[in-house]
Amino acid sequence: MRAFRDLPIKHKLILIITLTSSVAVLLGGVGYLTYDLFMFRRLMVRNLSVLAEVIGANSTAALTFMDPTAAQEHLNALSAEKQIVSAYLYTKDGRVFTEYRRADMPTGFPLSKPEDDGYRFRDGHLLLFRRVVLRGETIGTIFIQSDMQEFYSRLKQYSSVGVVAILAVSFVAFLISSKLQRLISEPILDLAQTARAVSVEKNYSVRAVKKSQDEIGLLIEAFNEMLTQIQKRDEELMVSSERAEAATRAKSQFLANMSHELRTPLNAVLGYTRMLLMNVYGQVPQTIRDVLDRVDKSGRHLLGLINDVLDLSKIEAGQLTLSLNPYSMKEVVQNVVTGLQPLAAEKKLVLRVSFPSDLPAAQGDERRITQVLLNLVGNAIKFTDIGEIGVQVKASDGALVVSVTDTGPGIPEEDRQKVFEEFRQVENSATQKKGGTGLGLAIAKRIIELHGGRIWVESSTGKGSTFCFTLPVRAGQQTRATI
Repeated sequence: MRAFRDLPIKHKLILIITLTSSVAVLLGGVGYLTYDLFMFRRLMVRNLSVLAEVIGANSTAALTFMDPTAAQEHLNALSAEKQIVSAYLYTKDGRVFTEYRRADMPTGFPLSKPEDDGYRFRDGHLLLFRRVVLRGETIGTIFIQSDMQEFYSRLKQYSSVGVVAILAVSFVAFLISSKLQRLISEPILDLAQTARAVSVEKNYSVRAVKKSQDEIGLLIEAFNEMLTQIQKRDEELMVSSERAEAATRAKSQFLANMSHELRTPLNAVLGYTRMLLMNVYGQVPQTIRDVLDRVDKSGRHLLGLINDVLDLSKIEAGQLTLSLNPYSMKEVVQNVVTGLQPLAAEKKLVLRVSFPSDLPAAQGDERRITQVLLNLVGNAIKFTDIGEIGVQVKASDGALVVSVTDTGPGIPEEDRQKVFEEFRQVENSATQKKGGTGLGLAIAKRIIELHGGRIWVESSTGKGSTFCFTLPVRAGQQTRATI
């Protein structure tokens, strides 16, 4: 059945029509043959009954006067009937009075005793009994045995004719269906070719040709209407996409310009603040120094946020490129850990580092990789109040695998992919208290992907998180980074 379902539709139509016609002729022929053979059997019984009655009537005198010679003459008359195999005439007490056998029958068909009026078919023969009655009294019984050769010859002849008829009908049905199947298959095949062209070429302007008003015609009309709707929506989508791209470019350009405009005065403010703290303009009292420290700290935090926005705008505009040079991941990790050690110590957190001694030298943008690691380790310190932070580096299959593990609150499963989206953070009270813009991980993800690596998180609520990323040892500039 599976092979039939996979056939082309025109072959299915031809096969169905041919098979249906052949089965119809076969069933009709079988029905006619069954009826004809049934009637022929009845005719055989009737003819044999008439023959038995005639012989019985002619043999009444012979049975009455016990004249077997006269009775034999009547039985010998059966030699004119080729289908009669044997015949017996019994006396009223059941003895064989006389018998007849066809010449090709060496023995007769003797029965132990005569039976009541009736017939039966046995071993390819028709057996018939008839009583011989004279003035209401049974004086004997006639038995006639007939073969079924005529019946079987008729059956064989009809079977031969039926086979020829079925073959002829099948051949004619095949020829006719081969021609007529095109009325159904050609529109469907044309529709399938049109659908394939639309799928491959993404050209929604093509249309299927409607050739009839039947269900197939309605299907083609509906298909064309669907293409019209898709074409219209595709055009609207292209316009919307162009507008969205233009808006994105404008936004990215605005953010880039804005970031530059903000960084210039902010750097000046930080520079003057640092000069004041260094007593360049004279001795600063301690109370004012404390305020200046907070100004410097807040200003540097604001500068970091502005740098994140600037990086994001460059990435979206496709302007962020990597400066690929040899670097040591061991030195990158040590520099990051050294810079963030005071933050960890301030929260009484243990900061552990682990990497093999034979870590290979790598190629990539060291500044951007440092930025990623600073973000991951900084987040781990920010969101961990008790426990430790672990940084592990290992080499595997031509890549560096870096993992940052913390003992913080963990991330729910439904939020693990959201943390890498722009301006998205885990929505809980602990995260909201810590603050942040939600850009750090999004930028880290894009930087890693620009190197040809990937970044992911493994976490359990209440059991901490592990952020991992891979970098090819010999990174190349990737043309696209995705969120």
